[in-house]
Amino acid sequence: EYITDVNCMYERLRELNQKLTHTGVEHLTGYISKLKTFTGEHWISDPLKTLVDVCEGRGMGSRNREKKYNSQVPLTSFTDIIQPESETAVYLQSLIVYVPFNNTVKHILTETFTKWTNNHAKLQMTLFYNRSLSDALSTLSENLSKVGNIGIEIMASLHREQEVNKGQIGQYTAKLNQMEHQVLEIRLSAVGVVRKLLEEIEI
Repeated sequence: EYITDVNCMYERLRELNQKLTHTGVEHLTGYISKLKTFTGEHWISDPLKTLVDVCEGRGMGSRNREKKYNSQVPLTSFTDIIQPESETAVYLQSLIVYVPFNNTVKHILTETFTKWTNNHAKLQMTLFYNRSLSDALSTLSENLSKVGNIGIEIMASLHREQEVNKGQIGQYTAKLNQMEHQVLEIRLSAVGVVRKLLEEIEI
């Protein structure tokens, strides 16, 4: 079970990543430096990091279909900077199996969804002064806020011990599907967290 369980695999990866980071390897932390270069800023605001941490590049398959990349195109776009897999999303999804009976996990999820909901408003100043960011992130930021709001509604129902009916689950799922890949070449991995929550409720 330890070998084949997905959550165990990610736990082992987290431990290995921490050890590699301590040796100076920047395979995970390096994206912050790239993001600073992309934004032209010396520091990254918390709202910007919150958004970036739940975005994933969609990989070469998606890019090849766009027919706009070749060996002469520098890998310096926002898609090149973000992580191929969101550690934040993976961690939150690993917690969700404990939602029915763990108040600590419920608290973590509610706080996270609230943070996502409020993040777009907090990011507005950064987007206003940085046009390159605004073009790349505006839709992603708005969608993260909407995803967070769906998460809050679900958690509120769980807190009141009210059933989320199939009609509501269908509506939520349709909205999530629309937002997940709405921005070209980028997956909003926050969607996967709320979708996992819906799947656990439906079971």
